[in-house]
Amino acid sequence: STITLTAPTGYVITGYSVQTGVYQAATYTLTASDGTSVTPANLGSTYTPLEVSGLSATSTAITVTTTDANKWLSLANFTVSLAKTLPLNVVGDKSYATLYLPFDVTTTGATKAYYVETASNGSVQLTETSSEGTEIPALTAVVLVNENGEASATLNMTTGLSSVVSESSNLLKGTLVPMSLDLSDATNYYSLGNYNSVIGFYKFEGGTITLGANKAYLKVPANNVKGFTFDFDDDATAISNLNGQWSMVNGQSVYNLAGQRISKPLKGINIVNGKKVLR
Repeated sequence: STITLTAPTGYVITGYSVQTGVYQAATYTLTASDGTSVTPANLGSTYTPLEVSGLSATSTAITVTTTDANKWLSLANFTVSLAKTLPLNVVGDKSYATLYLPFDVTTTGATKAYYVETASNGSVQLTETSSEGTEIPALTAVVLVNENGEASATLNMTTGLSSVVSESSNLLKGTLVPMSLDLSDATNYYSLGNYNSVIGFYKFEGGTITLGANKAYLKVPANNVKGFTFDFDDDATAISNLNGQWSMVNGQSVYNLAGQRISKPLKGINIVNGKKVLR
């Protein structure tokens, strides 16, 4: 016989364990898809575990064989570890997405999670969640940033993570279901987007979009800017090593995105004192 474990849509199985035992004689063998196998001992007070890890599969099978079908096999306490796969938006050499989930997850690889407590001067301050941005507690709206520009991220489901920011302090807000988001000038809402190859939270022509389930948006105090670019703890959004001298406008250094000095800020994104500012 074959037992098949199938992950819910949008998830993969990363591993599982099951307790096994037989009555009267060790006549059964359980073999996992990756070749892991056990022959359960006679069932008393002790079960023989079948433990599999390192998977990334939407479904996986356990094959059960026996030399004596008159005996009884017991399987107990299945524990399946799941991960959620999430598409990322590639912009330049990095990739991004927003996230809001009703359960705890951890990131893997080059993907880190950030929340936002400060938005000013056309930029938002991104702050890593716990464990250098690898832990995302349930109901915490975050921005995901993959430093390698990968097209997707794998999020491992877990439990027991502590909150890193209160809902009221986090300027990122999330939704568990698709929602209509009004991005007109009359609101203080902004959506993750790409403007002239610069990632940030922006308003868009047309005013209203449908934000997908488990996504996040930015809500800031009333202001008149069209968007906010990213400012990391290490000031990673600043442009450095520009050729020539800074031009000064009202005591501020101003460049365009090509690194050229300009006499005054232009409509769109400018580099003012080393930071991206939307005019």
